[in-house]
Amino acid sequence: MKKTKKIVVLLILILIIMPAGMYASNELYEIAIASIDNWLDSIPENQYQKATEDEIFRWKVMIEKNQGLGLFLTYYELLGEINQKEFIYENKIFNQKTIRYYQLFKYPDYFLSQADFSKIKVKPEKLLKTSYDYYRKNINKKEEQLAWLKQFMSFLSYYKHLINHKFYIEKINETNYDIVANILNQYIIISKYYLTKESINIPLIFLYTYNKNKPFITIGLGNNENSILEVLYHFSDTWKEYLKSEDKKTILNFVLPKYQDSDYAVKIYSVLSD
Repeated sequence: MKKTKKIVVLLILILIIMPAGMYASNELYEIAIASIDNWLDSIPENQYQKATEDEIFRWKVMIEKNQGLGLFLTYYELLGEINQKEFIYENKIFNQKTIRYYQLFKYPDYFLSQADFSKIKVKPEKLLKTSYDYYRKNINKKEEQLAWLKQFMSFLSYYKHLINHKFYIEKINETNYDIVANILNQYIIISKYYLTKESINIPLIFLYTYNKNKPFITIGLGNNENSILEVLYHFSDTWKEYLKSEDKKTILNFVLPKYQDSDYAVKIYSVLSD
């Protein structure tokens, strides 16, 4: 545990000092990747035990009865009960890790269903903090990291066209900007890794599904560069008023000049440049 904490602290320090010029130096990038590898190696594999038949039946009924707007709170309740057990329903694995990941997808429906956002039971800044804390202590594969980071970026970008998006974004900005900046930097670092070293196998769509040989499967669709940049564009467009100058520079250094032929590079530059 002490080793894990030291590695996490080292990675955070690197993410703090790197942004302004991180892509001007391949050496800094390689240091960041090495730190991430050490971080991942320090995280033990989660072990789960099969739930009882009665528990599985009851939890399946909970999920089935609350499809749609109520599913986020069902996941929230399930996390309080499942402990280190797991089960499979409709080919999806349910345990502490996967449920937290599914929550990030379902939160928008829950948020939009609330009549008074100031009294919402699970606030966006709270979900972001608890999810990110879990992610950095438990996700120990690069492909899983990219999937979680992609979903974090989408979680942070969802509300830009809604009249209430400022309540959502400003609450996160006030309390968790450091987490937002870390997610951004890690997303760029891992994306660069996949685009330069494993460009054929980027997990653009990620599903925790039952498989005898693997705990998850990955499916790559479309143009890898554009898929990465599209996520970055929506994030930039949502956060342009709140991003610090060094974080804007980090994004632009990653995007230009390497990807300037992409329409998303044009869009990103347009929203972030003065």
